[in-house]
Amino acid sequence: MQSKGIDNVTIKSFKNNLDNNLEEISKEIRAGEFKFNKLRARPIKKAGCSKPRPLQIATVRDRVVMKALALHIGPTFQKLDQECSYAFIKGRGVNKAVTRIQELVQQGHKYYFEADIINFFGAVDREVLWTKFSRRVRQRSLLPLLRQSFDLELGNLESFKTELQELFASANSGIPQGGVLTPLTQKVISTVSPARRQIAALRRALLRD
Repeated sequence: MQSKGIDNVTIKSFKNNLDNNLEEISKEIRAGEFKFNKLRARPIKKAGCSKPRPLQIATVRDRVVMKALALHIGPTFQKLDQECSYAFIKGRGVNKAVTRIQELVQQGHKYYFEADIINFFGAVDREVLWTKFSRRVRQRSLLPLLRQSFDLELGNLESFKTELQELFASANSGIPQGGVLTPLTQKVISTVSPARRQIAALRRALLRD
């Protein structure tokens, strides 16, 4: 299964022993002994793109912890949501974005374009991101766990051919695609001055006749 991590434990097998797994995780966290595993590299085909998408998949137990962290600190980051952003925001999404575009067209705006940021995930400076991110976490006791989640490395690259390994060349310097905490980190990235200016410029371009 694609969703399994480097330990080969699937969601189904984790659920089959759910109570014991959660109890073990809880004990390790309370004792300060919880350690995240390395990530599993997984290239997957991406529609409309010749190159596979380089996913970095955490183990199921690690995703459970990351999701708990995300749910706990998530409300603090909601104030970072951009008016023009529709991804990873409750109540928005692709349909709302399409509706907004239709509204702008009806208002007389004639042009729109689709764009992508080259190597967005791989180009992120982890230390800059961590500095910005950690300042917004009110529950300071969670910082050691969160810091661990920022520093995860890939553990199975040697199993791929050279051309696929190159897809993950920047994996240990950026943020993982498809990561549980990635939606929160993306919100923080948008607050960094250059990113904020680029978003504002893009929004002006989208609204220009």
